[in-house]
Amino acid sequence: MEYRDIVILMRSLSHKAQDYTEILRLAGVPVNSQSACGYFETTEISDCLTLLKVLDNPDRDIEFAALLRSPVFGITDDELTKIHLHSKHKPGFYHAVKNYAAAGEQPELAQKLNLILSEINDWRRQVHIGSLADLLDAIFREKGLLQFYAALPNGAQRCANLLKLHDHAIRFEHFRTTEPGAALGRFVEFLEKLDEAQQDWAPAEPDSSSRNAVRIMSIHKSKGLEFPVVFVAELNTPFNTRDSSGQCLIDENLIGLQVPDPKSRVRFPTMAHQVIAEQVRRTNTAEEMRILYVALTRAREKLILTGSKKQDACKKLLSQHAESIQEWKITDARCHLDWILTGFANQQPLHTLFETDTADNLQDDGLFAPRRVSREHLETLTQEILDAKRSLKSATEPPKPKSPEDTAANEAFAAIQNNLQWAYPYADITQTPAKLSVSALTHRDDEFSKIKGSDTFFSPDSAQPDALSLGSAVHLILEHIDLSGPVDAEAVQSTIAKLVTTKQITAPLAKSIEINGIVSFFESDLGRLAQQAGDTVLREWPFTYALDAAAVGAASTGESVVLQGIVDMIIPTKDGLIIVDFKSDRINESGIGARAETYAPQLRLYARAAADILNHPVAAAWLYFLHPQKAVPIALPR
Repeated sequence: MEYRDIVILMRSLSHKAQDYTEILRLAGVPVNSQSACGYFETTEISDCLTLLKVLDNPDRDIEFAALLRSPVFGITDDELTKIHLHSKHKPGFYHAVKNYAAAGEQPELAQKLNLILSEINDWRRQVHIGSLADLLDAIFREKGLLQFYAALPNGAQRCANLLKLHDHAIRFEHFRTTEPGAALGRFVEFLEKLDEAQQDWAPAEPDSSSRNAVRIMSIHKSKGLEFPVVFVAELNTPFNTRDSSGQCLIDENLIGLQVPDPKSRVRFPTMAHQVIAEQVRRTNTAEEMRILYVALTRAREKLILTGSKKQDACKKLLSQHAESIQEWKITDARCHLDWILTGFANQQPLHTLFETDTADNLQDDGLFAPRRVSREHLETLTQEILDAKRSLKSATEPPKPKSPEDTAANEAFAAIQNNLQWAYPYADITQTPAKLSVSALTHRDDEFSKIKGSDTFFSPDSAQPDALSLGSAVHLILEHIDLSGPVDAEAVQSTIAKLVTTKQITAPLAKSIEINGIVSFFESDLGRLAQQAGDTVLREWPFTYALDAAAVGAASTGESVVLQGIVDMIIPTKDGLIIVDFKSDRINESGIGARAETYAPQLRLYARAAADILNHPVAAAWLYFLHPQKAVPIALPR
């Protein structure tokens, strides 16, 4: 049988449901509770509320000390004592912390407190200029609170509680009408008023809890549902009689009062008051009977009824058994358990269990198997629960070395802590890509980095092609222009016409190409060197090169990154290779120097790869800006 087949029903969840939830979870049983209380009592929410109160007002001594000791900052009890003793004459613990941070005896603790005070001040500043919900989210992430509480027992429940607090902060900011920056103070005030009024929120339920977990719900919410196994708990909960015992009762036709006697100082109900009270009692009794009927008819396979009552009271109810139950017995009941015992008062197993010494007119219909738990057994269970709570607390705190066993446990705790804090020594390599392009490595804004190397380039039929389309078309012309003859305006136009014919560029794009920069390059010294080299010039030369990972920022040695790129032009000369990279940036001469510095790392990598791959030294590297018709030399490392 799975946990999801078990349901615990209660008349009311406001007081006992949280206890059931806690005890079941201590036993390792997953629980999905619809409890309406217990949210603010959880450790994780208590820690967060302490944080919010301190951010609203750091002069709260108890809250400030609790925040320092919480997982948010992790100050130990010994350190708190040192802070207090160092500043025992200073009023307020917040000022004591500031004093120790400024002139403390232990530099490490003083430095730690300075960082804490700086963080608190930053958070206070953020919440006054930004969103409370955003601040909570940032603190959860910076301090790893979700991961910390997820590692504790019932971690999924704890994380769900933190996320629910974040959701409430979002709703509060959405509906508040205060001026910006006042959300924190108003939210803290709102939570404190809830606490003063003894109101609470239901603990959040993690997503996984509803899959296979024992469910705790009210009898009212179970109407119309059936479950394989049902526990009807807390049958001894007294009926609510406040509606029939007030000083003033009101009916549709009557008003009933309790009249005080000045002499005896006692209130006596009037006739009208007694009539209305009796009607209310009958109505409430009928409602409670309907509720009990609903609870007893929810089980398909097994029904377990539980309640607590003194043995003498149980004997008294069983001793009044008869063939028919009198009406006064029904209306005299004070809880559902009274009705259960009265209804089964003719069953032999109950009389045997409670040793009533009654043997007349008893039967054994085999309806149930009663069980009585003694006070001694209850005390044993209570002690086991308390021990489980203590062991749960000790599991989250390092033991103190008082004995050899404690020393061994402390060493084991330290080993676990070291394992959790272990960092992979080559983490930088895991963040380094295995393959990079030169443009992505040196600068991501190169307008041709994504389209270089394409044999065909199509541009939309637009009257004004974009700069990317024009730049790519110019590179295509420089790649295909014939270097065996003179390169002038006519030769450039002829090359453009061939590219249009082969549909490598479109006619509208061809009309927008400015050829002056191309012609100007071949009229320069670099262009004449290219024409002299003729067919030996390498154009749009692709390469793949193994680069040391240290060149891309990795600290680890012995690793390589695959580098890929395309060099616009390589001119072989007797003195070595000349690297030329064409840029179609539309800039004036005053901006050429800064732009050249941007592209310089790219040219140096081109030169390094060309020298190693072609096994020939690189004599020079040049940037040629086509728009201002300017060549810029790039200094290469020796």
